[in-house]
Amino acid sequence: MWTRKSLKNRIYLKRIISTDVSYFGTTHTTHQQVPAVKDTEDKYEKQLKDFQTITNVTKKVRTKKPQKPLFVKNFLLGKFDTDLLTFPELNKEDTKLLEQDVSLVRNLMKQNHMIDCTSMTRKFRQNLSDFKALGLQAAQLMNGRECNVTETSVFLEALSEHNLRNSIVNNEQLGIQTLNRFGNDQQKVKYLTKLMNGEMLSATCISEPHAVDFNSFLTKAKLSSDGKYWVLNGMKSAVVNGISANILFVYAVSQVVKRDNLVETALTVFAIDKDVPGISYREVSNSGLELADITFTDVQIPVENVIGEVNKAQSILSRIVTDLRLNVGPMAISVSKKILNNVITDIRTKSDDKNLLHETDAIRDSIAEMVVSLYAMESMLYLTTGLTDNFKDQDIEVESSIVKVFSSYSTLKLATSALELSGINLNKIRNPLFHIHFGLRRAWTNRRNNEDNPKLDLELGDYLHPSLENSSKQLEYCIKRLEFAAEVLLTRYGPDVLNFHMDIRRLADSIIDTYAIAACLSRASRSYCIGLQHADVEMMLATTFTNSATERVKENVLKIYSGPYNTNDENHRLISKKMFKHNNDEHPDVQVVELKYLRDQYYENEIDVGLDMTSIRTLILLDKTLNQMMLFPQEHNVEDNDQSLQRLSLAHERLHSMPKILLEEVAPTVKILDISHNEFEKLDFLDQFHELTTLICDHNDITSNQILPFLPKLELLWMNNCKILDIYRWVYRLSSSCPNLKYLSLMGNPSIPFYTNGGSNLEQMRYRLFILSLFPKLVHLDDKPVTEDERKKSHKLYHKDILEIIATKAQQTMPDYMRRVSQRMSQQMSVMLSCVGTSNSETKNFIV
Repeated sequence: MWTRKSLKNRIYLKRIISTDVSYFGTTHTTHQQVPAVKDTEDKYEKQLKDFQTITNVTKKVRTKKPQKPLFVKNFLLGKFDTDLLTFPELNKEDTKLLEQDVSLVRNLMKQNHMIDCTSMTRKFRQNLSDFKALGLQAAQLMNGRECNVTETSVFLEALSEHNLRNSIVNNEQLGIQTLNRFGNDQQKVKYLTKLMNGEMLSATCISEPHAVDFNSFLTKAKLSSDGKYWVLNGMKSAVVNGISANILFVYAVSQVVKRDNLVETALTVFAIDKDVPGISYREVSNSGLELADITFTDVQIPVENVIGEVNKAQSILSRIVTDLRLNVGPMAISVSKKILNNVITDIRTKSDDKNLLHETDAIRDSIAEMVVSLYAMESMLYLTTGLTDNFKDQDIEVESSIVKVFSSYSTLKLATSALELSGINLNKIRNPLFHIHFGLRRAWTNRRNNEDNPKLDLELGDYLHPSLENSSKQLEYCIKRLEFAAEVLLTRYGPDVLNFHMDIRRLADSIIDTYAIAACLSRASRSYCIGLQHADVEMMLATTFTNSATERVKENVLKIYSGPYNTNDENHRLISKKMFKHNNDEHPDVQVVELKYLRDQYYENEIDVGLDMTSIRTLILLDKTLNQMMLFPQEHNVEDNDQSLQRLSLAHERLHSMPKILLEEVAPTVKILDISHNEFEKLDFLDQFHELTTLICDHNDITSNQILPFLPKLELLWMNNCKILDIYRWVYRLSSSCPNLKYLSLMGNPSIPFYTNGGSNLEQMRYRLFILSLFPKLVHLDDKPVTEDERKKSHKLYHKDILEIIATKAQQTMPDYMRRVSQRMSQQMSVMLSCVGTSNSETKNFIV
């Protein structure tokens, strides 16, 4: 193996032999240009390059562990992979070499002749190529660096110090990486080598003017009749590097399959030389991005220019876009560092002996927030790259999206704060109905979540430095609250939860903050344990960010739990809805609506809009057949729908009376009614729900004095966690109101003899048998299904009438009218004896 020379020495050797301009900016002596390169010189130059490439090849061992379970997605299930609290890192040798090479690239980007470049010129690309800053993940034999994702991110952070950072990253990640990963050997020889040596520049054509997804793409490719080439037609918009690019990577529709009412689109990616006939472009912006709209008119593409497989470009695009999202992190970090350094320099310049700005709390607070955000960005980025590098085929779709969103917003916020500090005023600074076991368990376990006091049982502190004990509990708190928030949203909205963007945004923000906390604590703990310099500062940064992020998670989850009517979500929907008046035109006209008009609409619908929230402005109605969410009331009439609305959910609305409009318009057709987590004391309004089969009344103020109206069709009743004290008398009256119940749950009421409130086994058995005697069709009571043995015992203890026993002993037949009287007397006596605490054996003996 040849001894590895430094990159600087290799370039110096080349400068001595070749007759090019100096690349270091210190000497700009240009030798006389030779009109034509001789064959011997050309051959010698090629041999020298090959020799340099082979000489500097170093063996890089890349071993990956088996794929890990989804990390962030498991947050919503209350799970946390503690293995990832060991922050990933490169070995010392790789780290040392990486720092040396990155330092050379960073110095290159600071040279005047590089700073002065405003576009991706040939000379600019050539300089990058000489420092092997193009084709970072390509093989070393192709003069690449064979970097992993973490090393690539470090290089991109250095390259992003230049204003052309977006052009550089797009050329590297969308162009060179596409060929490196999915191109065949012929395509790599033809295009990849030229892209890596700076001879060519790539542009990737994906976006279209009015396309929202792949199915709406209008750029299409059709195979010729002889099968030798594809014919491409269409237009791509906002193409980065679209002016100077030599090669275009175009994603086009190559197949459309229609199945019933569904349309499936397949994409293919093509490599196209820009100078082929039929390609025209229009510059969109004169910025360094060189944005352009490119039009393709009957462009003929040889079949060998297909990248990957035909009709398989979606998989290529998904992998490339995931990496591109991740690469927003290095760019944002580089920009943030530059802004932060400039702000600190500016503040020092403006400070003097009379006005020490850098010692004021206002400045310190803003600077500290910037540093903490920057630390969080770095931690999230390199934790995510570590997942990709260390585990085989690791899914980081969510994590990469988090890095992009968090880095973008943090950089924007940092830049805004910097502008404020640099200004002139600087010195003033859902549905568990049919899963009863699961639902009842969750009702019990969520009692602490409802009080914002989740049980912390993940023991994450065991995997971090002991000084981070409090922070580990905050991380665990956030994970538990995420699980709770996900359950609340799914329970409230069901499969249509993605349509409620305000709550989804809060959940997404909470997920991002939780992932950032995990990354910061993992990194700080690792630094402190191995004794890195400034580890104590990292610990302080991590705990500071954790405190702030935990508060944000707490606030967001509380708003999710409170519901749309206590967070202004529904107010915003209503105001916005009234601002857009839909006409017969294709697009709605914007119309200003006076507040008086909105108030009149409430009064017309007889909905109380007082501060006590006795009623609601918009009700979530689920159509059982279509299973789609709709809002009521709307501009159209509910009666116009072909399908009657059979399910009504009013959970978590803090209601204590039923809106009159509901009783008049909806009640007659509703079969499933959920009024849980409200403040109802009376249920007299239920007599309007004639078709009701399912009623959920958990967590209301219902007492023993409340009598349900006659509901002969009711089969399922949940009345958990209410205020029923005299359960035996109340259940006896319930048997007359709801004689056909099949599912009944009364857990959590004060008088229920349950193991959670100290009830004995005998009391529980008597309670169950008594209820079974009143409801012969019951198949499930509280947390257990009804067994045949329980049914037999109940019948034996409670279903023998007094006079019938006497008549049986006397060998006489009881008349029908006497049987009815006897049954009535037995029921009354059974209730009396159950209420005074008489055991079943005593009841039987007394009756006999």
